[in-house]
Amino acid sequence: MNQVNLTKPKWIRLYTEKLFPKIKEYENKQSELAIRIRDIKKSVGQDFKSDLIFDENKSIVNDEKYHHKEIDPFTVLSLLNVGTHANRLQMHNAFLELSEEEGFGLEDIKNIPSSDGQRAWYYPYKVFKNKNGSIVERDHDTIPKLWGVFKEINAKDNQEYLNFDDVKEILKISSVGINKLSTALYRCKPEVYFPLNAVGQRHLTKNEIKFNVNSGNTEKVNKKVWGDYIETLKALKKRKQESRNILDSYSRIVEQDKLNDVLFTRNQILYGPAGTGKTYNTINEALSIVYKIQKDTLKEIIQKELESRKIPISNEKIREEMNQRFNEYLKSTDKQIAQIGFVTFHQSYGYEDFVEGIKVKEVNGQLKYPVEAGVFKRFCKSAKDNPTENYVLIIDEINRGNISKIFGELITLIEESKRADQLEELSVTLPYSNEQFSVPNNLYIIGTMNSSDRSLTSVDIALRRRFDFIEMMPEPNVLKDIQITDYKDINVKAILETMNKRIQVLLDRDHCIGHAYFISLKNDASLEKLMKIFEKKIIPLLQEYFFDDWGKINLVLNKNGMVKMEKVEEYLFPNMQPHEREHLASRNWDINTELFEGDVDKKKEALMKIIEGKNKESIMEKVAS
Repeated sequence: MNQVNLTKPKWIRLYTEKLFPKIKEYENKQSELAIRIRDIKKSVGQDFKSDLIFDENKSIVNDEKYHHKEIDPFTVLSLLNVGTHANRLQMHNAFLELSEEEGFGLEDIKNIPSSDGQRAWYYPYKVFKNKNGSIVERDHDTIPKLWGVFKEINAKDNQEYLNFDDVKEILKISSVGINKLSTALYRCKPEVYFPLNAVGQRHLTKNEIKFNVNSGNTEKVNKKVWGDYIETLKALKKRKQESRNILDSYSRIVEQDKLNDVLFTRNQILYGPAGTGKTYNTINEALSIVYKIQKDTLKEIIQKELESRKIPISNEKIREEMNQRFNEYLKSTDKQIAQIGFVTFHQSYGYEDFVEGIKVKEVNGQLKYPVEAGVFKRFCKSAKDNPTENYVLIIDEINRGNISKIFGELITLIEESKRADQLEELSVTLPYSNEQFSVPNNLYIIGTMNSSDRSLTSVDIALRRRFDFIEMMPEPNVLKDIQITDYKDINVKAILETMNKRIQVLLDRDHCIGHAYFISLKNDASLEKLMKIFEKKIIPLLQEYFFDDWGKINLVLNKNGMVKMEKVEEYLFPNMQPHEREHLASRNWDINTELFEGDVDKKKEALMKIIEGKNKESIMEKVAS
């Protein structure tokens, strides 16, 4: 017996010492092996279809009497790696009859490539439809060939690749391609072969290593594909940053994915008052996820690119560049599918718009009722079809829609642990199309929510449990460099800061005024511009916040004269007493247009009045510091 290297990961030792010998015992008892796998899969709630997919009447069947009389080792390994990490762990240990202490652990399972339950088999059904739609029988030597390759690969040492002659018959099998075969080979010899699954492809793409996953039906095409695969393996070994074998490389990929999980939250909601930069931060977050780098790093890259193009660097120019890149990723072209999606929730938005539903269409004068995918389903498909890329779906005003109605049964599937290829992976059958559906792990959801529109407590608890909530509050410091032309003693930062403190006392923090209302002053810092902001934006916003309670609006402005109480003329209510008319006057307020149209000094006085008070000096000192 060969000496086993104890430095190898535990799962490789268990595969080599226990799993492979156990499988070989069943070479002449394949019917028993199939039954054993069937029972193990049923114990974790997984399906195990019969080997006859069509009966003599060309009807689909799934009857246990048509159980598999034969099964190959690659399919066994693949079936043991279907489902969640917990299910895979249970099936591995059950097959080998090992305890948790001596058997596989969760960390071991995570480093073994998982299988798609719909494409786990390495041979077709005994009776199946070919590409031409004809019902044919499986070649009698298909499974023996798979056994032959399994024994051949385990007999070779770690310095020797399989020849094309060894695998050419396998690549002809309709259910096998180079990506699927490479995954099987990696499970057997991880020091030699590299899996061309989603994780592996992402690694190769990132490191600009060429690979080919397109198999064909001819021997010539398959020979080229196999040759390209061998060259890919050699390229991996030659890279200086790679360790002595491919296994170390793949292990690092798994660790990189873990780090990626730390950097980016898959479900997050940016919430806060209006004008606090939620949209701007959404753009930054989406781009960093697409580029797979931190936001600070992304900003540095853009700065360097601007420098190389000899473009003066400014916050405005960086923001413009970010917006341009964001818009590019929003668009689909012939060569590229949009990686960023955008949708706005509203009261009439529903499941049929978001996931799928029946649409009415007129075709040649007749009404048709096709099932059409909604924006979320389409975006999930794009992410699944391109596993090496990250996709971001932005949901604006997420709290304005009926979350339970829009997401339906998918609210559970968006959880990180419930996504495809995760620890507790779940899938559902969609109600209209009857398709199996799961949420890919490379899809990220960013929601925005104006907390002043609706209290955070009214948000569906199911939504809050599945999202990280990131509060976006006003940042007065953004305005610290703004100096009003010819009136440098008017401090915009102090004005915003003071008004928001009053709003928090009179109302709550969700209704503070965002700094974005004053951002335009960076381009035009005139006194007239500032007054226009108060007249057309700030005061109307306060009207909405306080439900036209002008008394409180006046308190926020510190009775600076921007709003005034209109006198109730005696002739309107001639029979009223003076004190009664004074009471009515408290309800009769309006914007003081005379102030906004009048003397410059009075305008300045009104603005300075906002921060006037007992703590004026301390406020100014704080601002200055």
